[in-house]
Parts: sequence; C-alpha cells; structure tokens
Amino acid sequence: MKKRLAVLCLLCVLTTPALAEAPSESEVHQLLTAMQVERNLDQMRVPMIAMVQKQMNDAFKGRAVTPAQQAVLGKLAKDLSALVMDEVSWSNMEPLVTQIYRETYTSEEIDGMLQFFQSPAGQAMTAKQPAVMRKMLVGMQPLLADMRPKVDALMQNAIKQLAQTGQTQPAN
Repeated sequence: MKKRLAVLCLLCVLTTPALAEAPSESEVHQLLTAMQVERNLDQMRVPMIAMVQKQMNDAFKGRAVTPAQQAVLGKLAKDLSALVMDEVSWSNMEPLVTQIYRETYTSEEIDGMLQFFQSPAGQAMTAKQPAVMRKMLVGMQPLLADMRPKVDALMQNAIKQLAQTGQTQPAN
C-alpha cells in the first residue's frame, strides 16, 4: 500500500509541470505590449544597421576605393539597411516571439510577468531598456574589436586547411 501511494505521489509530482496551462495568444500579446517589445525592436534596428555599416567600413579601411566601387558599396549599405528594416520588423517577428513565449512560459508565469511590467518598476524597466541595450552595444564594441584579429586568424587557418585538402571550391 505504501509503495502504491509513493508511486502515485511521484507521478503527481512528475506530471504537474506538464499539466500547467499554456498561455493563450491573447495573454502573450498583452505581455509583449506591456513590455513594449515592438517599440524596443524598432529602436534596435537602427543600431543593427549602424553596426553592419561599420563592419563594411572596417572591411575596406585603408584600401583605395574607386568612385565606382564606392557607389557599389553605397548601394550595398542602402540595400542592407532596407533588408534589416523589412526582415527585422515586428510584423515578421511577432508570430515567432509569440510562439516562443507560448512554448516557454505557463499562463501563470505570463500573468506574473504582466503584473510586473504593468507596475511602476516594470514600466521603468521597459522605458530604460533601450538605453541599457544601446550602452551594451557601445560597451561591446571594444570587446568585438579585440576579438576581430583572433577571428581573422581562425578564418585564415581554416582557409589554409581547406586549401591543403582541396576543399576550397564553393558548393553549388
């Protein structure tokens, strides 16, 4: 009898998380609205574009670029900016973000987060988050710059190894 009771208790403990109610799309939408995810995403796109353009500039730093090449690079920068603005839009990201939140959190957890983000502390966090992200991006630049030579060395080593094995032909 004690064994049956122990097994029953164990089953209850193990299956309780599986029985937690998944949040509805509406609940997740309320949370994402309270978190101002769409606004934050819009604000993140500008630094993303600037980072891509900086990487392009760094790639050609110290090289003589003809006016024709500069025109091609200018068009590339414009096209990349348009691509980021289109692809990293809320209308494209919302279904994915909603799905991830629904798969990751329970309804109860979403409700708790919603209460927080509707509180003064949550609203302050939401309002200040873009500034935190900008500061993080700026702070990461020296780290990324320091990492660049190491990445270049790894890439050069891989290219050498590929050349030695005859695997430098692009796949079609």
